[in-house]
Formats: sequence, structure tokens, C-alpha cells
Amino acid sequence: MKKLLTGLVALALLTACGTTAPEQQDTAKTSQSADAAQFPRTVSVGGTDVEVPAKPQRIAVLTPDLASLVLPLVGKDRVVMASEMNPELGKVAEEAAAVPHVVKVGAPVDPEQVLASNPDLVLISARHDGEKDATAMLKQSGVPLAVVSSDDWSSIDDILTHLDEVAKLVGEEDAGKELRSSIEAERAKVLKKVEGEPTVLTMMSRGGKNLIMSKTTMLNGLVREVGGKPVIDELGAPGSAPADPETIVKAAPEVIIIQNYRGRGAEDFKAVLENPALADVPAIKNGRVYYVDTATTGVTSAAKITKGLAQVSEFLTTK
Repeated sequence: MKKLLTGLVALALLTACGTTAPEQQDTAKTSQSADAAQFPRTVSVGGTDVEVPAKPQRIAVLTPDLASLVLPLVGKDRVVMASEMNPELGKVAEEAAAVPHVVKVGAPVDPEQVLASNPDLVLISARHDGEKDATAMLKQSGVPLAVVSSDDWSSIDDILTHLDEVAKLVGEEDAGKELRSSIEAERAKVLKKVEGEPTVLTMMSRGGKNLIMSKTTMLNGLVREVGGKPVIDELGAPGSAPADPETIVKAAPEVIIIQNYRGRGAEDFKAVLENPALADVPAIKNGRVYYVDTATTGVTSAAKITKGLAQVSEFLTTK
């Protein structure tokens, strides 16, 4: 009897497995069919329509700003080429490094190498001359190409706009809405504007040069959002400007915020801040010089941008 019961139980389990597997397969097929039904689609990116014939499975995302949005939505398995990412970004940087082909930051984008990876969607921000040249050639390939202007990364609103665009391009609207909701919720906790519109000098160091950050940088966008006034707005510089003593004295900022790129912010700006000619600059005189992480105040911050917003808000309200 015991053997009979054991055999009956085993038979029941096998029968259950046999009936469940096809059901699971049907569910998977239904899901795949639903995805396929949403394509082809036309997505407007920066005022240009991008025709996407099928849900992308081999994505090439060639600049870090867009990679910071694509990878959280689709993961590394649907990406064949990605830009190198700042290690400070954590998981997204690890995923970018794990895709088959990695584009070095600052290196020219080679259209032939991009096309050799056989992508079914290419995304790029035309920030540098090499990227602009590559964009012109990629447009002729026939592969769906989404191009975002490098000037369209100046605020949290810009990040949210590009998040919506990317989610539609890759067919992950639900994941995009979830990420957007998370950013908006955290943003709402911070939004308390400082009074008096304090003047703020933002600086960074790149390629051995100390620079005043341009109007269109994300950090200056965060300063404006919490009620500060970036001094670059009054300098009239079309881009970044040299962080020379004369300019800093003339600007007389009440607050200085330095982007702590690769943890070298204090070291890179030590000589500048200790220059006797700057001793009476209000921010230096009153000890209101602060450092922020690139990972939370840059164009690749994605969901981490609200941490940068909170930092900037704290700096401007602390006296």
C-alpha cells in the first residue's frame, strides 16, 4: 500500500508539472505577443521622429548620460554596446562594463564599430565633435537612431523628459513610469526654495584645468531649482570659463560648490582657495565652500539626482 501511495503521489506531481509547463509557455508567448503588438512605433526625440520597427534587443547606447537611463530599464542583456561609466555610479557602471562592447569616454565614436555590433537601436548625445560626426554617418545606415542635444541635460525636468523618451524607445514604459515616480517623490521632499537668491559659483576640474561650470550643467540647474543664482549667468561665457582669481573676486559668490570629480576636488582647488587674493570673497571668508559628488549632480545621475538636489539645498540654507 505504501508503495502504491508513493507511486500515486509521484504520478500526480508529474501530471501537475506536465499541465503547468504549457500554461507557463502560453503566458510567456502572450507577453511576447503583447510586446510585439506595440511595435512598430514612432517616438519623438528632441523634435525628431524615430521609427522603431520592433522591440529593441541589441541596443547601442554611446554616451554616459543616456546609458544611465537605458541600463536601469533594460539591464545589460539587451545592450550590445555602451559608454564607459564613472565607477562612482555603482551598479549601472558595472553593467556598462559588462556589455560586449564598451565605448571609452572622450574617445571618438567609430560608426563602423558601432554598426559591426549589429544594433537594432542606437542612442547618442551629440556633445563633442566626434559624436556629431558619428551621428551624421549613423543616420545613413538605416538603423533606428535617437539623438539628444547635449544642451538638454540642464535640469531634473530634462532627465525626466529623456527618461520618458528612452522608455518608449526600448519598450519599457512601465519601468520608466516607476523610475519617474521615484524621482518625483524624492524631489518633492526637497523642494523648499532658499530665500534671497544667494549667488553660487560652481566649479570643476577636467583635464588638469580648473573651470567655472557652464550655464547648461546639471549642477547649475540644481542651484536654480532650490533658489540660488549661478554666477556664470552673469559672466556671459558661452560655455565653461577659467577659474582664475580675478573672475572669482569680481563674482564675489556667497557660496562655492565644487564637483568632487573622482574624489580630487579639494586637492585640485587647494591652491585656488588658498590664494590670498581671494581671502575676502564672501564664500571663502564665511566658510561656505562645499563639495558634491559627480554621481549625484551630473548628467548621469538618473535616480540619484535627488540626492544631489538635497545636498545643494542644504548648502544654500546653511550659514
